[in-house]
Amino acid sequence: MLLHTRLYDVSYFLLLLHCRAHAGLKLLSGARLPPGRPTLRHYTPRRAVLYVPGSDERKITKALGLDVDCMVLDCEDGVAANKKKEARETVARVLSQPQRPRVRGDLAVRVNAVSTGLAGDDLQCILASSHLPSTLLLPKVEDADQLDWVRDQVERALGNRQHRLELIVCVETALGLLNCQRLLEHAAATAARLRLQLAGLLFGSDDFTASIGARRTREATEVLMARQQLVVLAKAFGLQAIDMVTIDFKDEELLRRQCAEGAAMGFTGKQVIHPSQVGPTQEAFAPTPAQLDRAKRLVHEFNQHQQQGKASRECESMLGWHQLFTHELPLMLCCCLLPGCFCFRRQHDRYAERATSPQRCGSGPGHSWRGFFGKIKRPTPLSFCLKMCWVCLFVGQCFDYRLWMWVLEHHIHSGSAHVFLEENLEER
Repeated sequence: MLLHTRLYDVSYFLLLLHCRAHAGLKLLSGARLPPGRPTLRHYTPRRAVLYVPGSDERKITKALGLDVDCMVLDCEDGVAANKKKEARETVARVLSQPQRPRVRGDLAVRVNAVSTGLAGDDLQCILASSHLPSTLLLPKVEDADQLDWVRDQVERALGNRQHRLELIVCVETALGLLNCQRLLEHAAATAARLRLQLAGLLFGSDDFTASIGARRTREATEVLMARQQLVVLAKAFGLQAIDMVTIDFKDEELLRRQCAEGAAMGFTGKQVIHPSQVGPTQEAFAPTPAQLDRAKRLVHEFNQHQQQGKASRECESMLGWHQLFTHELPLMLCCCLLPGCFCFRRQHDRYAERATSPQRCGSGPGHSWRGFFGKIKRPTPLSFCLKMCWVCLFVGQCFDYRLWMWVLEHHIHSGSAHVFLEENLEER
């Protein structure tokens, strides 16, 4: 039993030593964030995502002049089954027009789902046009194989053209929602070498309710859990989250209520199907003047106090305590569990000493301790040295973690975040 106890100490000692060495090497190599973590990059606003039938060139021409963040030329649900070919050819022709109106926001194309067998023709036709869209919407994605297939098709269609596309994955089935995390992990692991970059998740409420057999209600409580789960997945991987469509475009009160609800849940935008829905939707998902003023004040205070070498009271209360309770405290508690093993072992030894003392031998409660723990001797110098090493390593681990937090804060707050707030938010 004594040998087992000492081997237990040595094994955990070596394990923690290995972890500290690994952390040190990662710090020396640049402290890169692990795959799947949110990263700062160019942000394309998509507060309102307007669908326009790809088979109707007249509607497309009118919609090109709208002040909408993202306009989607639709080849999927907005097009009848017998007009799919006409829709993809019309979209390609509109994209190739040199004199077409310039779109203020993001110009996207929604192709048909991979499972329909039409996605290949859509991609080949659309990506052969002289002017390419900036974003693709892929509907009814259910597994990573479909995503890989689309990426291969895009790479083959683009050829030598130096053009990067953003991809919005549409989650519209129960299976797609269940597999979404694995799909995002796979996409994050393979993103660096491809020209099709994942930018957001979109929730298709009508197809989703059909896949689970739910009944649509005005309050939309039947899709509340799915919407919340999609927001969590999107934000965990640094992606945009686009909310469901309000089908009744004439009900402005319902639209505004769902917009406010979606914005409060964490969605960054909402799908719309009529031009009258664009204004209220973009207003609901835009920062208010009070939020802009506070953001500018925080950026100014943060820069000013960082130059002076001290933190502002407001920034400290917003950042420091938030990080303490959401990131630092759980990790510190996990680190404390390891020294807690030694506290338990010390109490364990104390009980064992009492159990093996002459006063506790014989019949009585002492036999229970002796029978359970066995005969354990007093701590040896080796045990004492190992425990001291544990304490030193624990303190060093805390220091390593503080250094990690400093590196992460440096990545988050150095330059790009400030430029984003000062330049992009001003335009909104």
